[in-house]
Parts: sequence; structure tokens; C-alpha cells
Amino acid sequence: MLSQRLKAARKACKLTQSQVAEILGIDRSAYTYYETGKTSPSFANLLRLSSVFKVDASWLLGGSAAEAETGFLADGEDVFAVYQAISQSGMSELSKEERQLVAYYRAMKGEGKGQALLEAFRRVRDSDPPAEDGNDDG
Repeated sequence: MLSQRLKAARKACKLTQSQVAEILGIDRSAYTYYETGKTSPSFANLLRLSSVFKVDASWLLGGSAAEAETGFLADGEDVFAVYQAISQSGMSELSKEERQLVAYYRAMKGEGKGQALLEAFRRVRDSDPPAEDGNDDG
């Protein structure tokens, strides 16, 4: 069920397997394995996929259509174009993970952005301060 739903969601969003793989930061072949059922995405990648496709993760896993949260991307929304624009903009000083985070944030709908910022703030607030040398490895 997951493989079929991933393929349907990707096609509804008019994305290629390569584009989805790039957004996730994985090889195209790894994403192809998700769609063919040879492997399953990690929990983190499952959440990323639900964010990219704007569907609830439970729907991807086989839940009813009523659990599909907001459905596929609205007409005119293009997650990959946003991701590419961020990747090619003046944010070259950001790490790959930071650029992906910005792409996911920009692809979110209004209320999701506020919740994401609040969660990020809480995590920063509750984390240990970085080491004096600027290296946060501890």
C-alpha cells in the first residue's frame, strides 16, 4: 500500500522520482525502491514525504482518504521549484540539511509554519548551549 500511495502522491504533485530523491537527500534508486516496495523509508523520510506531498503519514501507510490531511499540493504549488530556488539562491553558506529545512518550511501552509517555528524554538531553548569553541559536539 505504501509504495502505491507514494507513487500516486508523487504523480499528483507532478514530481519525478529524481526530484523527490533530491528533496530527501537520497539516491534516486533508493526512492525507486520505496515506490516498488523493495524497501521502506525510514520514519524520518516518511515524515518528510508526507510534508512534501502535503498528506498525512497515516494515509501513506494505508489509512483512509479521510486521513489525507489537506490532500496533495494545490495547483500551482511546486515543491521542487521552491527547493531548487533555495539551493541556487544566495544560501550557499548553509549546509545541505539547512537548505532542505528552508525548502520544507517554505512548502508548508501558514498554520504549519507557526507550529514548526514554535517547535524549533522549544528545541533550541531546551537544548544544551554550544561549547565555548563554537563546536557544538560537546
